[in-house]
Amino acid sequence: MMQARLMTFFLTICLAVSFASPALAGNPGSLACYHAADQVDCFLGKASTTFERVKDTAGRADAAAELLYTLAVLGAENDRLLQQAMTLASQPPLAPYREMALLYAIDLYHFSLESPLATASYAAATARFAALESSLQGHDLLDLYIGACSMVGWEDDFLGRWGDFLPDNCNEEKLLALNLESDYDRAWLLAMMPVAATVAGDRDSYVRNAGIALSWLEQARKQAARSRNLDQRNSIDSMGAVMQSLNATSLDIFDQPDSASEAINQALRYVHNLEQHGGISGKTTPLRRTLAEALYKAGRDREAKTLMKQMLARIDKDPQGKRVPLAEQVAILALAANLADFVESGGANAAPAAETQNL
Repeated sequence: MMQARLMTFFLTICLAVSFASPALAGNPGSLACYHAADQVDCFLGKASTTFERVKDTAGRADAAAELLYTLAVLGAENDRLLQQAMTLASQPPLAPYREMALLYAIDLYHFSLESPLATASYAAATARFAALESSLQGHDLLDLYIGACSMVGWEDDFLGRWGDFLPDNCNEEKLLALNLESDYDRAWLLAMMPVAATVAGDRDSYVRNAGIALSWLEQARKQAARSRNLDQRNSIDSMGAVMQSLNATSLDIFDQPDSASEAINQALRYVHNLEQHGGISGKTTPLRRTLAEALYKAGRDREAKTLMKQMLARIDKDPQGKRVPLAEQVAILALAANLADFVESGGANAAPAAETQNL
């Protein structure tokens, strides 16, 4: 979850055969999956065929981790997929945070299936994290810690498995010790500090750090509003959506549902600002994915489905991945499968909710 830099997943040709919905085999539109007899199979099948067309290693790794995580959530087994993920994780050009995202997903896959290899996969991931932590610095080390902090948005069972690792590697002390040079990285540091406080279960520290982050955001927003630089305004709106999405997660953990819901609303407004000029694109869909999941968990099902349908309609019109990269399309389809299973299993609140009108 969190942002594109934290998201990763993949699938193969054989998965297209095993996961595709026969009822919709001739229909190319992903929106049609909502009318399939088995929505989960349909979305996974379309994710698999899209993955086949992802050519670059970084994109395949990103798509792979997303899809493997979804299979772990669903308790679905595919050893061929696992082997491809392991191959991707071992390729030297892969950025450290992408490598760790794959190793986390591989472990969760083993864990979800109660595989005897789960002990080894956990040990391999933690050992690799320690090795990378000792060799990285600055921006790359920040990325590594952001990946660890992103666990806070995992499913409860998965979060419990990594419960000892998380507070050791997503904490205020390690974040504050980073030597960061760019304003972008320092903004991400501000965004991560409330997450670290949440992981520690320190409500007072969360309130303090969230206040600092939002004060910075407000000042940056005012400054950007006076600027004619669209890239600067977009950067602030993007960070605003990230910060408020993370706040929604933290407030939910601290059992503040009303405040969490308002944080989602604020994040949606920032996404709306981003899309005023360019519409839905690969720059906004990672934010939309995070918010769609948060809306479902908050019982705001209609709004969540609206976000998902808008993204699916966008990628249905973009088969070449010009506006939404193919790897991100895989992530969208994987989330659609996850949320379809969430709804089918009765996880979503059935209470009516107003549609989001401004997105």
